[in-house]
Amino acid sequence: MKSTAGISAFLAAILAMVFVRVVRAQTDRAASCLALAEQRLPGTTITATQTITTGSFTPPGSATAITNLPPFCRVAGLIQPTSESNIRFEVWLPLRNWNGKFAGVGNGGWAGTISYGALAEQLRRSYASASTNTGHEAAPGVNAARFAFEHPDQLIDFAFRAHHETTLKAKALLRAFYGKDAEHSYWIGCSSGGYEGLMEAQRFPADYDGIVAGAPANNWTRLMAGDLDAILAVLKDSASTLSPSALGMLYRAVLADCDSADGVVDGVLEDPRRCRFDPAVLQCAANQVPGTCLTPAQVEAARRIYRGLRDPMTGAQLYPGLAPGSEPFWTNRDAANPFTIPIAHYRWLVFADPNWNWSSFQFTDPAGYQAFLRAESKFAPLLNATNPDLQEFRQRGGKLLQYHGWNDQLIAPQNSIDYYESVISFFGGNRKDRTVATAEVQSFYRLFMAPGMAHCDGGPGPNSFDMQAALEQWVERGTAPEAIIASHSINSVVDRLRPLCPYPKVAMYKGKGDTNDAANFVCRDPDADRQNPVWPQFRGPDSNPVGSHHRLPERWSTTENVEWSVEIPGRGWSSPIVTGDRVLLTTVTTEGQSKPPQIGTEYSNEYAAELAKQGLTEKQILERVYARDIEMPHEVVLHYFVYCLDIETGATMWKKEIHTGRPPGGRHRKNSFASETPVTDGRNVYVYFGNLGIYAFDLNGQQLWTTPMDAHPIYLDFGTGASPVLHKNQLVILNDNEKQQFIASFDKRTGKLIWRTDRDIKEPGEQPRRSGWTTPFIWANKLRTEIVTIGPGVAVSYDLAGNELWRLSGMSMIPVPSPFAYEGLLYLDGGLMGSLFVVRPGASGDVSLGKEQTSNDYVTWTAARAGTYLPTPVAYEGGLYVLSEKGILSRFDTKTGMLTYKERIDQEAGAFTSSPWAYNGRIFCLSEEGKTFVIAAGETFKLLQVNSLEEMAQATPAVVGDRLLVRTETRLYSIRQKK
Repeated sequence: MKSTAGISAFLAAILAMVFVRVVRAQTDRAASCLALAEQRLPGTTITATQTITTGSFTPPGSATAITNLPPFCRVAGLIQPTSESNIRFEVWLPLRNWNGKFAGVGNGGWAGTISYGALAEQLRRSYASASTNTGHEAAPGVNAARFAFEHPDQLIDFAFRAHHETTLKAKALLRAFYGKDAEHSYWIGCSSGGYEGLMEAQRFPADYDGIVAGAPANNWTRLMAGDLDAILAVLKDSASTLSPSALGMLYRAVLADCDSADGVVDGVLEDPRRCRFDPAVLQCAANQVPGTCLTPAQVEAARRIYRGLRDPMTGAQLYPGLAPGSEPFWTNRDAANPFTIPIAHYRWLVFADPNWNWSSFQFTDPAGYQAFLRAESKFAPLLNATNPDLQEFRQRGGKLLQYHGWNDQLIAPQNSIDYYESVISFFGGNRKDRTVATAEVQSFYRLFMAPGMAHCDGGPGPNSFDMQAALEQWVERGTAPEAIIASHSINSVVDRLRPLCPYPKVAMYKGKGDTNDAANFVCRDPDADRQNPVWPQFRGPDSNPVGSHHRLPERWSTTENVEWSVEIPGRGWSSPIVTGDRVLLTTVTTEGQSKPPQIGTEYSNEYAAELAKQGLTEKQILERVYARDIEMPHEVVLHYFVYCLDIETGATMWKKEIHTGRPPGGRHRKNSFASETPVTDGRNVYVYFGNLGIYAFDLNGQQLWTTPMDAHPIYLDFGTGASPVLHKNQLVILNDNEKQQFIASFDKRTGKLIWRTDRDIKEPGEQPRRSGWTTPFIWANKLRTEIVTIGPGVAVSYDLAGNELWRLSGMSMIPVPSPFAYEGLLYLDGGLMGSLFVVRPGASGDVSLGKEQTSNDYVTWTAARAGTYLPTPVAYEGGLYVLSEKGILSRFDTKTGMLTYKERIDQEAGAFTSSPWAYNGRIFCLSEEGKTFVIAAGETFKLLQVNSLEEMAQATPAVVGDRLLVRTETRLYSIRQKK
């Protein structure tokens, strides 16, 4: 065995060799660095090359050193694409441990300097990096834009040429230094740097693989106008000035009025657009002590800043105002020292007059307005980075992350939303609906709004996050950011974590746990109910009944948390729908007695089995079952109604009887003659009875049209149940019956047939069944919009003209559950004895699984024989919750299909027809006995409580804002948490 001393000597020799190699490598790199002075690049002069190995660097003209720097090669140069150009740039190249990537970094304000701090940050990340002064030397205050007055060609350099030229030269120097190109190139910037990033994406889409554009000043000319108007609002005269104490009053009043609206009182507004604060509430009353209130002039000044710049001729918004909650950061406080960036723009560009006085200007003056219009015409095409056409950037695989603080005091945060929305509109065009356009844009471009963050950083909200790391994951691994965790610190100690969400989603509190813990928030779109009717169809806007309001109730009874309840004549098996202040539903009343329903799903089969044991023939058994459990047309006279109720009180606003007489077909006593749920587009309501026809009413109860339909036989006279769906002007129905199955589209404006496609969908066998009760689903995925249906044995998808796209076998012979989508994938419940399937977009032809297959090119996963008879599953927070008619709840991971639990809800839980729903970290399962079992969402089953309404229930509830609408057999309840 070797001695310890011998081993130590051996290790020392090895370490000495490594040290020699490192020193030699650094020496070689240093020589390569100095050699870069000899590089010949078009229109470029290398003015300095040096190696920095001391760990610190003092920028030219500064007395403060930048420390904690790894060894690097510093290259400085001058680019002169024109005789007037003076584009100074620097490139910093790591001497060791280069990560193979390049980052261009942005500037602030009017630029004019190298961004040394940003270069240092990239160097610490092991990036090679470059920065430019954008073609001019910085000048102080209102003279910051003088360079453009004296050298107009330098304005082009500032706008876009300097960044592009620097990028090209930096990449060439990097290639010469390392002997290869960077694997990936990124742009990182905020404010003017964000503007520069968007300019790169629009004008030079090949320069960067990924761009971080923070709080971009991209709408430059409108930003300058908007900021100047804010200066004029408060500094035009002394009466309008908003002192720090006045701004404090505004801020406190905003929080008092709006902070609790997002469910968390934390000094931060999650989405200030929802705050309807009017500063007039602070206006001084008679004899009120000055300084404790606002003067009328101060009220109007604050309103003007919130409102933003308006066209004095038309009133149209020219540039948005600052958001409520940002008041402590407003910069326009001192008339002797106003915000200089917009003043410089108007002095040196708009008026080109060194003596121009900002206080003499008003946009409302005709001369001032004309000056604004002339400046827009002249400078907007050059300076503004507002072109929504990012197709080339997207096509070459570029990824763009944009962020903006809601408390930004310099650049209105709404400006970022406006640009993002313009890109959505551009990609939507006239060819696609918003859902598809949004999915397309979010495949390469995402916007993150940061509540409580000021301009680029700071503020009371979580304001520290690593957008660059998220961009790297997206570009290099294809992982798009669904949330980015942001932190807030006091004295370097983190006191709050919160997710930033891709717009239009916001972080919504789950209702439980520490509000400073990001794990207790979920990203949701609170505007979904405003973009669509509130609860427009069966199972809600997305056909996946998930609520988002933090105050939705978790406990109720016939009295607890009941806002109102009303009796609805007839049998309530169809679901309520909601738009605006109206609740709409259908019902059927019977003259005389009708056969009462019975809880359970097997009693008819059990009765038939009992009769068989008695030796009755099949014909006799069928006659007995029909006599006891099936209600036939000759037995009843019906009255079909549509009701409209006031959502606040439950009062009947109107009701219309739309048909009277004997039904054209029978129904099982567990069903109803009005099981179909209506659908609304927010203007009208469309009622479909499968064996009668379609009826359209406006929201005031005026019947618009009716389209009668032939009655078709349903298997064993069980009755109908498939609800209609809407897509733009098409009203789509599915009618699977024993005579001729079909799917059809009608013009919602007239009721006229647009197309009809007959189907041949059935379960193979000696006695094929052709009836179904499944509501179709409009699936607007990232590739196309399709109509997904489930029929006996087979799921079939159609395009919007009724042409078949694909089919998938494995469904039940008695299909009831409906399809729906979650996180871009389609979920199919095959029904009783069928399987669960998850399908990705783009399928074509027969995509059925082979005998041993569990997935293929389009089926991502399947769970054999996991389908349910009646309830449709709900997807929530990564889990697929599948409820059987007998009260077994199973949870599958939505991405992998892994079964995380399968549990009986409760020994007292009987039968289930209603589909489960979810919100606030809870899953809700309503039994036919009227009991709602509340289960904790997550990978472990936990029954939390049971709520009872003491009456049979089969309808799926509606989740509307902070209300839950539950329909039992004879009543409709509005359940709302008491404040």
